Amino acid sequence: MGQNDWTTTGLTMGILALSCAFSPATRAGGGEALWISNAQGSWFETGNWVDGQAPRAGLDARFGVSGFEDPLDEVDIDNAGNGVQQDSDALIVIEKVRFFDSSAGGDPSLADDGLAFDVMRFDGQGGDAVIVDVPITARSLQSRRHGAIFNREITAAEILAESSHQDQWQINGGATAPIALVRLDEDRGPDGDTIDGQLAVNTDLEVALVEQVWGRLVVGTEAILMVRNYIHHDYSGEPEFSNINPIRIDGTLQADDFRVFSVTSQSTTLLPPGTHGRIGHASAEFEQEFITGDGLLVVLGRSLFSDRFEPAPSP
Repeated sequence: MGQNDWTTTGLTMGILALSCAFSPATRAGGGEALWISNAQGSWFETGNWVDGQAPRAGLDARFGVSGFEDPLDEVDIDNAGNGVQQDSDALIVIEKVRFFDSSAGGDPSLADDGLAFDVMRFDGQGGDAVIVDVPITARSLQSRRHGAIFNREITAAEILAESSHQDQWQINGGATAPIALVRLDEDRGPDGDTIDGQLAVNTDLEVALVEQVWGRLVVGTEAILMVRNYIHHDYSGEPEFSNINPIRIDGTLQADDFRVFSVTSQSTTLLPPGTHGRIGHASAEFEQEFITGDGLLVVLGRSLFSDRFEPAPSP
């Protein structure tokens, strides 16, 4: 591995160039509809919403604060195949909720109703994830404390798992198209050397840019995570951050370009093309301790900025 001449400024400018189009935009708020805490039943039943006001176009849908011990709210979005379509609004979840389609008879794979919002935020408390058993469409999927389990396919431009505590994300249903940006980060406070946040990919998935600032990435057994550009932040030289952001590969992580950014030296190391294995692979070349598991990291060796994801010229 050779050290290149990248600077922090160059790295940051590159990230911004790729992701600025997908950063959360300020939306003109038109109010919100608030789900009655601990209600059970249909999304479309007005009695399940405060003041009898179910969400409609122009209103955000909020599932407000519930206590730590409160049960999971079961929310049925069955709507004769039409689901919930509020493409310009936000879905904000701050309690334990499972979204499902009753017409599927308990099998998420049969759900024909979905959720469509501009932004979906999962900011609940208690560390238990939101469960989504229906297809979803959103420009931006976000969380700062909760996370979510997606058991059906997602359509999204970005995933921002920027947690303050205990984000647990699972992608089990795949995506309808490549995701432009996945960013893992945590608010590192007094216990900043503890990694609570995790994104588990348990299905084949394509992502243009993964930026792993802080938190754990898991590639599940038999899953293939294909990434055009991967930027991994290494805190191992920082005395107050003893952990290295771990990547557990039980399947395959394939990156066209994989770079390790040292927070201490503000420099970037480019992994050479090749297969970098760990346990059980005799040809293992890469023994950095943040890679664990029995799977493979395959680096194809493309340039991040010079050729817009096209193969780099042969030497």
